[in-house]
Amino acid sequence: MTTLHTINQPPSQAALWSALLGGLSKGDSVLLIEDACYATFDPELLSSFALASDEKQVALYILERDMRSRGLGSMADQSNEGLFSFVDYAQFVELAAQTDKSVSWHR
Repeated sequence: MTTLHTINQPPSQAALWSALLGGLSKGDSVLLIEDACYATFDPELLSSFALASDEKQVALYILERDMRSRGLGSMADQSNEGLFSFVDYAQFVELAAQTDKSVSWHR
């Protein structure tokens, strides 16, 4: 059973990020939305995501419009070290349809 995990909180919400990373299973997907886009500039989180991607085959995505609306578009390609793929709203819907369930990590 695969899960799409969406998170909208910035990296400063460490407990939420820790719970998300601890809740990942093999084949899951993670989509960063809203202020979660700032996580692509956090070396510790990038390292944790790289490990999850390697060990659990977790697919990593960023909602491109949210990245660009925060003025991060020009830095986006460099910041995430190639770990994350950018998606638009239609692809977000496709991701949700391809997984068995969704979990929203929101406050």
